[in-house]
Amino acid sequence: MEEFRRNLTITEKTLVEIIASSVEIYKKEAFGILLGEKHKKHYMAYDAISFLSAKRSYGFVNVPTIRANRVNYTLSYLTKFRVIGDFHSHPEGPDKLSGLDKSDIKHSGLGLSILIIVTKAKKKTHNWKIEDNNIVGFIGNKYHIKIMAFEYNKKNNKLFHLKIVCPSLKKLNKLQPIKKQR
Repeated sequence: MEEFRRNLTITEKTLVEIIASSVEIYKKEAFGILLGEKHKKHYMAYDAISFLSAKRSYGFVNVPTIRANRVNYTLSYLTKFRVIGDFHSHPEGPDKLSGLDKSDIKHSGLGLSILIIVTKAKKKTHNWKIEDNNIVGFIGNKYHIKIMAFEYNKKNNKLFHLKIVCPSLKKLNKLQPIKKQR
């Protein structure tokens, strides 16, 4: 896989949605779509929507075409943004795309895919950062999160690892967990 050619900017709203979706059903795979814009040099992901009706397992996730079409139709009346890609999780890894993932990206017609890897945390920290063009961080002392982005280029039939940009990481690092009220 060659190095990135395009950047992906993820908004705070998108980041929260893809992480929350992946942690909510942890041990099973999450799946959803990304809404935003595609420009010549970058993607801009403004929002993410999880598929509630997806058939989930510990090793795959599937959304019936009729339901995906229904969501796409509905979104065309509710937002100015278009579907630019999808996201899915790999609970407990691996932190790479499977052969089926690569095939799905190639045949989806969208070309952009975010992979969220959720594993049990081995240390306690709250820092979020960009590492090797991926977002890496922790949810308390329970989960380690790694977010990777990929683009399939039809012209040369290659898959590229994208550089992720997320301006809200500094803000996220300043947040303190909300204490439970008694």
